[in-house]
Amino acid sequence: MAKTSHSTLEILDCTIRDGGYLNNWDFSKKMVKDICRNLSKTGIDAVELGFRNSSKGKRGPVWCSVSEGLVDEMLGGVSGIKAALMIDYGKEDLRSIPVSRNSRVKMYRVACHKDKIPGAIGLCEDIKAKGYAVSLQLMGIAAFSEKELSSIIKPLARSSLDYVYFPTVL
Repeated sequence: MAKTSHSTLEILDCTIRDGGYLNNWDFSKKMVKDICRNLSKTGIDAVELGFRNSSKGKRGPVWCSVSEGLVDEMLGGVSGIKAALMIDYGKEDLRSIPVSRNSRVKMYRVACHKDKIPGAIGLCEDIKAKGYAVSLQLMGIAAFSEKELSSIIKPLARSSLDYVYFPTVL
């Protein structure tokens, strides 16, 4: 299957999900709703509201276990922006993710470490089959050897991932 390149820039705002590492995801619902409303006016394409991670481990702050109802609440009355959620590989049951037509979520990003890449690609493929855009976030990429990087290129190229994210440390 030939892959095409995207000619348009798309912007995903991760203020809530990523910013939560600084304040233990202590954002009020009003603040997040206001952020979504304001982002929708800027041309930003999507907002990552937090983690899906609902089926395993502690639930923690609300933004660490975002439900479909919470997505509806945050984007109710807001147009022009899509919702995204992150999943830590191994912390979500695929059965808890509805088909995309029953959700406001439009993209899932799956974060994994190098020893979990094959399984995470499989999870992304399963989520994509439910109608979502998918992204793989390769954690700790700065510590990958050249051989490790080379070994993941073919599986990534064969996948139907929409995006691959290589976080960097400055």
